[in-house]
Amino acid sequence: MSMTSFTDTRLLRGGIKRTLLVVSMTLLVTITLVIFMDTFLLKSLLKRQFLADHPYRLGYQTSDHRVEAKTPVAEEHNTSSNNSTLKPILDWHNFFEYIEKAAGCSKIEMIGDQPNEGTTVLDGVKAVCLDDKVSPTPGSCIVLSFGMGNEWSFEEAMAEYGCKVYAFDPTIGQPARLSGQDIHFRPLGLGGVTGVASFHGTEIPVCTYRDILKLIDLEKSVIDYLRIDIEGFEVDFFRNILNDDVELLANIKQIGMEIHPLASETLRDLMWSQIRQLRSLHFSQVSSLPNMGWTYTFENKTGSAFYEMLWVNEKFR
Repeated sequence: MSMTSFTDTRLLRGGIKRTLLVVSMTLLVTITLVIFMDTFLLKSLLKRQFLADHPYRLGYQTSDHRVEAKTPVAEEHNTSSNNSTLKPILDWHNFFEYIEKAAGCSKIEMIGDQPNEGTTVLDGVKAVCLDDKVSPTPGSCIVLSFGMGNEWSFEEAMAEYGCKVYAFDPTIGQPARLSGQDIHFRPLGLGGVTGVASFHGTEIPVCTYRDILKLIDLEKSVIDYLRIDIEGFEVDFFRNILNDDVELLANIKQIGMEIHPLASETLRDLMWSQIRQLRSLHFSQVSSLPNMGWTYTFENKTGSAFYEMLWVNEKFR
């Protein structure tokens, strides 16, 4: 064999080896990518299925750390075979139909100042169920009220009724006119964590419901009426108490709350889930009043931006 032929043969063999090496590396990279994508897709599918099967395993991001759900919450009781309450909210009509259904209290009284003439704003008046066993008992009842602003008519009326009232609002100072009444005020807000929250660009101090109870030494006491009007923070309150401190709900007779669904599908679905969880824990929705003082229009419909809700703990009946 000539030197030229030998050299050509070596070059040919070297080219084949390089080609085989490139093909092998390409196959290896392709196989690795396929395995990675399959694993990623499998994890995504499993995560979706887990969230579908466990809709209440919620976590949410705070400014400094992540809070994870600790206690699973029972589903809403339903005796039908198809368990229809587990169907998701499909549209706004279903949502409003769900939150507007109310029954279960034979004697509801509106406490506080009525709306001004010509308006339907209900900030100063709250529904209270006066049925036997759940009605506040004058002389021994306890009321916790969050988010009064400068409207104190409900708190003053409940104090005059004979209840000890604990009032909380981080946006106002100590009101001088409350001196001499059985109303105890602290400039704190109610939230999903204890710390600082942003409210309209201002930092305000907030506490969890459990920490509020510890602060006023009522952790083991029965709360006759829990009033909450905290401008959207009710979602954080619900998220915390339903997932971390659900046992505290057992000591609450009535919850009067203003909810703010607004035109957000994400907020709507979360709020619906939280209300459904509350109702699964034996709280009957006995009153639902749209506060038509503030409205918004979407999907060619005008609706209330706020709803005044009242739930009664059936375990006290």
